[in-house]
Amino acid sequence: MKRDYNRDLLKVKYIGQYHSLRFLRDKEYIAERDPVFGMMRLTDELGEECSIEEEEFEIIKILESAGMPDDE
Repeated sequence: MKRDYNRDLLKVKYIGQYHSLRFLRDKEYIAERDPVFGMMRLTDELGEECSIEEEEFEIIKILESAGMPDDE
């Protein structure tokens, strides 16, 4: 079965500085890759779902790989 990285569910940490009102620096969030725009989709501190550049986050762990639990 070919793995589809665009559907991964991720635990990420915000390392950016620009969106300080929407995301807290060094806080961990659950994100999903947005294959349409090549970004990450997640819920911010205001409770709104948004898409943001992957460079703003450090991936901590892959929680699910293309719908399958990660073996690591």
